[in-house]
Amino acid sequence: MRAIMDKYGPVLDIDFTLVHFLPDGNKQRFAVKITKHPDSDGTRYATYPNGTGLVVGPAQFNRLMMSKVELPTPMPQRLRESLDLI
Repeated sequence: MRAIMDKYGPVLDIDFTLVHFLPDGNKQRFAVKITKHPDSDGTRYATYPNGTGLVVGPAQFNRLMMSKVELPTPMPQRLRESLDLI
């Protein structure tokens, strides 16, 4: 986690769970850390356990904060590449 803080700043004390569809159609849960402070545009940064970073816009962050149900979303291309799923 230290590397995340060095790159993006302090993270929130809670893990967020994102559910993504894998290329084979199955679903997988990922625990991500999200930065505590947004930048001037309201953007925050999420980091997956393998170190892959993802931009989280204000609307997406609000959905994550309010969400009680983890709806699967397509896996980001960057994460697919980092997990050799392409």
